[in-house]
Amino acid sequence: MSQPTIVLIPGAWHGPQHFTTLINSLKDLKFDVITQALPSLNPQKPHEQSVANDAKFIRQELLLPVLGEGKNVILLMHSYGGIPGADAAKGLSKTERQSSGEKGGIVELIFICAFLTGEGESLSSKIPEGQGDSWAVPIKDTALLTVNGPKAIFYNDVDDETAEWAVSLLLPQAASSLDTPSGPPAWQDSAYDCRRTYIQTTMDKAFPFVGQDAMVKYSGVEWDVVKLESGHSPFLNHSKELVDVVSAKVKAHAS
Repeated sequence: MSQPTIVLIPGAWHGPQHFTTLINSLKDLKFDVITQALPSLNPQKPHEQSVANDAKFIRQELLLPVLGEGKNVILLMHSYGGIPGADAAKGLSKTERQSSGEKGGIVELIFICAFLTGEGESLSSKIPEGQGDSWAVPIKDTALLTVNGPKAIFYNDVDDETAEWAVSLLLPQAASSLDTPSGPPAWQDSAYDCRRTYIQTTMDKAFPFVGQDAMVKYSGVEWDVVKLESGHSPFLNHSKELVDVVSAKVKAHAS
């Protein structure tokens, strides 16, 4: 049986280049990896961006072309990417596609310190008032956000050289992508029972562990939870552990 394709969804302010170490580690194990920057990252028309727009892009440009080839997919989502990623995955599980006579499908949803929103909720609605105000900063006269002190927020447990490299790659994020409501998320569906994993990062300064844990506990569904002693960016210094999770899921669904 061929390896599933990994579709990787970056979080806010981050692009595919941030995930180079993880992507290369996955490719070393013969996984095909597909990823692109989301439309809400440094857009020319930030007012036109939304969760729905990002979700449409993920579904149309990343997921459906792979599934159309009859391939299986593991959807790997980081931070904000978990919101449009979960929207995009709706109805695309392997179980649902098989039932309609289609080949291939999503065999696992993996959330890396990602936000879980119900229908109509936004990322900003899930953050306690004032928590992100000190570091998610509006760029004057734009509809974009930048990050104040990103090294301490995103890369607090990463070596200085790598952290500085990662900071240099950050781009502005459309503010509306964090404020607009999400659609019904795929992770709520029974089709993904035993096919949803949440990787918690216990040293996280951007999305603290207590918040991650509460989202999982009150989601109303069961998860396979993996804890990493990591900050918000385990793809930089814990790529082996992330690859191990992916590999374990592949083996679990090999039958």
